[in-house]
Amino acid sequence: MALGKSASGQALGYLYQFERAIFWLSRSDIDFVSIETDDDVVSQLKSGQEINRIYEQDKSVTGKSNPFSNSNINLWKTFSIWLSIQRRFPREKARFVLSTNKRVSSTSTISKLHKANYVSDYKTDRNILEGFYDELFDIGSKLKGKSKELHDDIVTDYSKEDFINLLAKIVLSADEFYPDRNKFKEEIKANLRIGSEVPFNSVYEKIFGWLVNDIIGKWAKGQEGTIKAQKLIDIKDVYIKESLERPFIEQAVSAIPVFDFERQQQQDKIFIKQLSLIEADEDDIVDAIDHFLRASKERDRWAENGTIPCQEDINELESDISRNWKGHKKRHLIEAKTKPTLTKADVGNLIYIDSSNTAGYSLAGYPVIQPYTILGSLHILSDKLIIGWHPDWQTEIK
Repeated sequence: MALGKSASGQALGYLYQFERAIFWLSRSDIDFVSIETDDDVVSQLKSGQEINRIYEQDKSVTGKSNPFSNSNINLWKTFSIWLSIQRRFPREKARFVLSTNKRVSSTSTISKLHKANYVSDYKTDRNILEGFYDELFDIGSKLKGKSKELHDDIVTDYSKEDFINLLAKIVLSADEFYPDRNKFKEEIKANLRIGSEVPFNSVYEKIFGWLVNDIIGKWAKGQEGTIKAQKLIDIKDVYIKESLERPFIEQAVSAIPVFDFERQQQQDKIFIKQLSLIEADEDDIVDAIDHFLRASKERDRWAENGTIPCQEDINELESDISRNWKGHKKRHLIEAKTKPTLTKADVGNLIYIDSSNTAGYSLAGYPVIQPYTILGSLHILSDKLIIGWHPDWQTEIK
């Protein structure tokens, strides 16, 4: 999953938490994983906010509360969800992941539970688990309001044994607990039995993008963030087949998040000036920046992987784009002579719109799948002053 070298640590730390879920799903002794996050994230997702924007916020904004403290309603709501899941699938082995970008106190019960489970490889001594149970329910008995209702319902509907069984399966996934990524990926590769003939990084990036999309989509709909291990196996097999048939991938848009600070860094770029000449609106400019950044990040990733498409393939694609642009420009300049009411900005918009048709392009002999590959390349060429939109762009751009 290419997130860009300059992506904020805050967002990266959060997004990489999903690797913990992939790791557990890849293990043969786990049947499913359930991931829950705090209500702040869910409410923002439901309002249409992008996950990377939510998690690139500064700690001073997002870190004012502990979302999984013993008295926090998020924790008791999550316990209720997970106890219900555990009851529905009593024979299945699972991991239950608490996901947050907020700092979790090292003295909180959940933090201590996570450490005990992690150190013991999820074989925490029964007496230790009972101690955590007592800590939680000592606070729970003193709760008020909705939190008290959730606590009382749990006491009524589930036994102490049910709850202790759940505690033994809980993982806390916060950025300060994040382990070495390369080690994680190597273990996942081994667990999934992916051979050396398979381009693992390409397959892994697709799996990562799929998992993030699936979980975030469920959260946004108010659904349980549960993934079956068999689903991972099925998806993995599909992606291996695709990767062996097609030697490179264009990542999905969701797998290449663009951050606000990155958008700000593009404001003085030439391709932005080109769009300003044709009076492009703010939405068009934001879209252009996103396409430019995603295409640039993909090119960097391809270069780092050292596989096709190589620079020669990209040059050929750019030649095709430039050739089509020339045709559109020539046609619209001729037609403009018979339409005196059109302004030069209007003509430039027509050239830009027609040039933005992404159909029919190939890269390294394979059809281009992702629109940003073409649209981003348009803006890369525009930024290099190889193409332009306004009829007088060559003299107007200083």
